[in-house]
Amino acid sequence: MNDDNCILFFDSGLGGLSLFLEAKKLLKKQKFVYVADFLNSPYGTKSKKQIKNLVLSNLIQFCEEFSPKCLVLACNTATAVAVDFVRKTFKNIVVIGTEPAILPALRAGFKKILVLCTHATKEHNKLLRNYKNNQKLIFYCPNKLAGLVDENFLNKEKLMPYISKILSKFKGKVDAVVLGCTHYVLVKEQIRKVLDVPMFDGNEAIAKQIAKNVKKSNSKSSKTVFVATDENKQKYLEQVGNFLLKDV
Repeated sequence: MNDDNCILFFDSGLGGLSLFLEAKKLLKKQKFVYVADFLNSPYGTKSKKQIKNLVLSNLIQFCEEFSPKCLVLACNTATAVAVDFVRKTFKNIVVIGTEPAILPALRAGFKKILVLCTHATKEHNKLLRNYKNNQKLIFYCPNKLAGLVDENFLNKEKLMPYISKILSKFKGKVDAVVLGCTHYVLVKEQIRKVLDVPMFDGNEAIAKQIAKNVKKSNSKSSKTVFVATDENKQKYLEQVGNFLLKDV
């Protein structure tokens, strides 16, 4: 399986599929491997050391198996904590991470921006640490939401009571939302029902970056391989992945 020169996406669960779909639209003839580390999900509440070890151990295993030309950390938490270590470990592979789309929201002129992210992303993301501006960023970390998205993706309306409960307090108090976790992009419409304001995520821009950094024509196959680290979730991951691919 090591001769396809694929692009390998890595996330703790389903969230990275939102980014994968954007990349697939641009690179339809490219082979992709999507790895979901359900076995250790969620990442957002883990320590920096735990996250780094999980990311590196998984990528070492799957890079050996698939020999990718590009690694995509389709997880804001994994990027914030481990992207520098990943780049040092895989020097001959293009490594692309994900960042909360805060700058686009700021540049659009919004004054009160709700940033939905995990505690680990907030604590370790360099952009957030160095942020200084007269515009107001309001951080909120609903760490249960990522796990609930993983569990209920095929029936997302079941999440509405929870989403309404945690976000209603921000009604009328923010004028934009940054979806700082790829999982949250999968429930963007459910979030919009509670907070009807402009929403920002970095998926489209990151997908363009991926396309810019890889060649479109040198993959021997255009198929997508889905891999769940928890074998009990393998069929579920394939079901969700193939369901989403119908729209590409």
